[in-house]
Amino acid sequence: MIVVASLGLLTILSGRFFFGRWYNHLTLFGVTWSISLLLFLSGVIYYYPLQIETWIIIIFSWFFFLIGSVTVVLVKFLYPRKIIVKSIFTRKVIIEALKKCLMLFNSVSLIAVLYNGYIIVSRYGGIINVLILGNIVRSDFVHDEIPGLIPYISSFIFVSNLFAGIYTAAKNKINLASVISIFINIAYSILTMSRASLLFGFLLLTSGYFLFFYLSQSTINKDIKIKKYRYIFLFALLIVVSAEIVRANRGVYESYEGLSSTSKKVLGTSFLTPSLVFYLSSHYGVLNQYLRKDREYKLPLRYTLATFWRFIDKFGFEIKVPYYQVFYKIPASTNTGTYLREIHADFGDIGVFVIPYFLGIIATVFWYKVNEQMTLSSIIILAFLYSIIGMSFLVWLPSQGWWVVSFFIALMSKYLFNFFVKIYDKYNFLNQIL
Repeated sequence: MIVVASLGLLTILSGRFFFGRWYNHLTLFGVTWSISLLLFLSGVIYYYPLQIETWIIIIFSWFFFLIGSVTVVLVKFLYPRKIIVKSIFTRKVIIEALKKCLMLFNSVSLIAVLYNGYIIVSRYGGIINVLILGNIVRSDFVHDEIPGLIPYISSFIFVSNLFAGIYTAAKNKINLASVISIFINIAYSILTMSRASLLFGFLLLTSGYFLFFYLSQSTINKDIKIKKYRYIFLFALLIVVSAEIVRANRGVYESYEGLSSTSKKVLGTSFLTPSLVFYLSSHYGVLNQYLRKDREYKLPLRYTLATFWRFIDKFGFEIKVPYYQVFYKIPASTNTGTYLREIHADFGDIGVFVIPYFLGIIATVFWYKVNEQMTLSSIIILAFLYSIIGMSFLVWLPSQGWWVVSFFIALMSKYLFNFFVKIYDKYNFLNQIL
């Protein structure tokens, strides 16, 4: 545990030292991995011990991500070439364009939630039944067994969460449009009994917020004084409460194999419920069992290209890619084994070191792009990279269809943003000359 805590602290402080801010990909990785791994080792829930091979993969992949991130910093230091591109548009124009984008994505998201909500509630005979039958609802939803639902429509919700964070930073205060975006995600997550959508939306919101906040400090208004952590705490509180609602309705009671009687008493009287501890910590046990048994069906890039394989399967190619990964007993049965499990399945032993290394490089490259070129597209790309890093203790996000579609929609949204910018810039110009 001392080694894990030390490595986590080293990663967090390295992020603060090299990037000059607390919110960066090294800090995000260090916080999520050290907390989840310490919970795994804490003994609150008994897991099978990790074998040496698993520890080697975890520690060395961690170091390779750290080294990859720092590599770009060192190259920039040795070969300085700082290019600052300032926006030619006023703060008012940017804020208005962001507001219109957010309102549009909120509208589409709200319509999608109302429509899909109507389908789900009708199928199960009322909202009360949806809550009671949470596990069944979740299983039917994941396996696409609820007819009439619009596939991947939730992607608009996640894009609206990203714009909610950016708009809040630009506006310098909590606003109704951003709050609506958060509540739409909460409603969708409760209807579909999804915790991952809450975490993903929160990561996009916070990433959009902090990335644009620092950008706005230097290009929009240097006198901005914002209690940023207060806003994030409020948003996080809403997300955590919603996750608790989902947890409470995905099972009538909680019982985990390996949970001691003392842990049951402690967790039963605290906010840290058994399912929350299990959700945060169990993935290392799955990775361990996966490496021990190595018995999964092999398909080239089965996880990374899962969305593509499922797409062509609809055209009669008969390439079946299950929505659920293989379950393992650790001793409780579960199926997510960190991003390393899926990377190893797709790229082999070398992949668990090379992919984290290049992930660190790419994240740092776009960190510099955000701070030097200051474009919406660079913020979008970095925010989605941060979502991969922030959820890497859980899953390899590019394997999820909703992540792929959300990323595509977000990238296309820059054209919508530019459209609104040109409209408002022209409107301001006309007001000045009339």
